[in-house]
Amino acid sequence: LVLAIWFAGSASWITVALAWIYVILRFVHLREMITDNRVLLRRTIFIRSTQTLLLLLVEFVVAILFWVQVSP
Repeated sequence: LVLAIWFAGSASWITVALAWIYVILRFVHLREMITDNRVLLRRTIFIRSTQTLLLLLVEFVVAILFWVQVSP
């Protein structure tokens, strides 16, 4: 998804922030799974990371539909 956003030329600071938030949440999910493995907390972290990914996808679709190009 990030590569598609990059090649489409619609990358913005929101895209970068959402991508980093997603990566951080996945790392937190991994850490929780390896250490304490509290399933309810892990599920919450997973749901938040999935919501972040969906927001990233929505931002990409909106940028493509309205052909928003961000100049570097």
